[in-house]
Amino acid sequence: MRTTRRAVIIVVAAMLVVAVGLIAGYARTTRAATGDSLRTFTAAVPPCDGGIGTGIAFDGTQIYLSCWSSNVLERVQPSDGSSLGAITIAGTSDLGALSFDGTRGKIWACSGGFDIVLIDPIALSATRQFTTGGGCAPGLSYDASDDTLWSSCNVCTVIQHYSTTGAPVGPPGGYDVTAKTGAAGTTGIAAGSDALYVANDGGMEIYQCAKDLSVCTLVVTSPGGTDDLECDDTTFAPTTAVWSQNAFSRTLTAWEVAAGTCSSATPVAPTDTATATATETVTATPTPTDTSTPTDTATPTDTPTPTDTATPTDTATATRTPTDTATPTDTSTPTPTDTATATDTATATPTDTATPTPTDTPTPTPTHTAAPTGTATATPTDASTATPTPTSVPGGGGGHGGSPPAGSVSCSVAYVVDGETAACRDGSRVRFLGVASPLGADAGSAWATAVTSWFLAGKTITLEYDVTRADAFGSRYGYPHLIGSDGHDYNISALLIFVGMAHHGSDGINVKYNGWFDAAERWARTACWNMWAAGNPFAGESGCV
Repeated sequence: MRTTRRAVIIVVAAMLVVAVGLIAGYARTTRAATGDSLRTFTAAVPPCDGGIGTGIAFDGTQIYLSCWSSNVLERVQPSDGSSLGAITIAGTSDLGALSFDGTRGKIWACSGGFDIVLIDPIALSATRQFTTGGGCAPGLSYDASDDTLWSSCNVCTVIQHYSTTGAPVGPPGGYDVTAKTGAAGTTGIAAGSDALYVANDGGMEIYQCAKDLSVCTLVVTSPGGTDDLECDDTTFAPTTAVWSQNAFSRTLTAWEVAAGTCSSATPVAPTDTATATATETVTATPTPTDTSTPTDTATPTDTPTPTDTATPTDTATATRTPTDTATPTDTSTPTPTDTATATDTATATPTDTATPTPTDTPTPTPTHTAAPTGTATATPTDASTATPTPTSVPGGGGGHGGSPPAGSVSCSVAYVVDGETAACRDGSRVRFLGVASPLGADAGSAWATAVTSWFLAGKTITLEYDVTRADAFGSRYGYPHLIGSDGHDYNISALLIFVGMAHHGSDGINVKYNGWFDAAERWARTACWNMWAAGNPFAGESGCV
């Protein structure tokens, strides 16, 4: 009897052992699956001053995080997000997407929304390598399989592929991923040996794509943002993961992906010499100087607004025109038709004498014009549509004595998108700081587009940066300048506001020329020019009847 009972107990125990083993194995199998969240935490770092931080890089032991409009990299533990301290990088002032390069022991980074720089985390310096054609603020990845770089602008449908020297790789213009990675556009990239992981922040999704972008498969659906991506096959080994972050909350999540498809780089150990250099560099990091107000810019004063300028006695000297925009003589580029009848402009002079207005600014002749009848033409074709004669604002909101502003970049304008945006021939876009123009279906939108096109189409402008260098859509963000045939610098933002084609739109961050822009709007509003005139889009705000 005892033998039988013992045998039964042994059999039951064996069955329990097998059952426990099966349950444990099943638990391990179901717990780990592609698309699962392996870890999530909010990084213990200060919030970004500008509110946006897209960059994330992993060197095998620590995670680096960036902020737009900043040259500081925060470092955190991949285990819990605890801070490992911040480092300040010389040679850049606006860091976006990041990607670690284990071969070089350095970090590739997007700077200013378009430039690719290589950061030495030991020497604490960044060296510019090249400029992308479409932008890279939210998405950049180093591909160790062939020593190349992948980039994407914010909420775009095109992914660019470059050599590390900036030579385009793949099809001209990049890879079109429309309808392959969701409807909201791309916001992050991580390159593995045989796959690309592409984030769609608007849809809060991550896709696994073939390297030729011929096919993409949804692998992650996230409850939060998915900006930038970075591979990690170290932290959760043998499981492979890809990190993403919410650019606004600094919440990081590691997602499981197919084994071996997203390899992280091996960290390069710093030397004692490099460490000493790093310490020295931290204290010597220069403060970026390209956002300071130029010293030769005329400063608005409290002097009363100039009078009797609305009826100039010599329009040849009172009117300045940008390069190649001489006053037209035919209907293809119309000029004001009723300026000679402006008989009483004393009432148009601003009554607030404390308003800072340019004291040496030639005043464009006031016009009370109807919007152009065409809606999509770059230049109004109806000669009755009066387009203000371009006038310079010398120093006015950014005069630089006839030379491009320090730290500016050029844009050869292919066409004007709307009253505050232009497309460049290199495929990028520039959005004008300080300008709030009617857009889309807004009344006056076609008019604003036509006038802006008349000023800029076919011209080369320079873009002067302030604090923020790219907007939320990846466009370059700055003050557009045009050097006129008279050698004067025209701040196009100031000009568009001054002639009554736009409001001053301040974001509260980029405020370098707010005084000039406010003065320009008051002048146009008081004079009832163009958009402010009776019956036109801004008339209800101006009281012009």
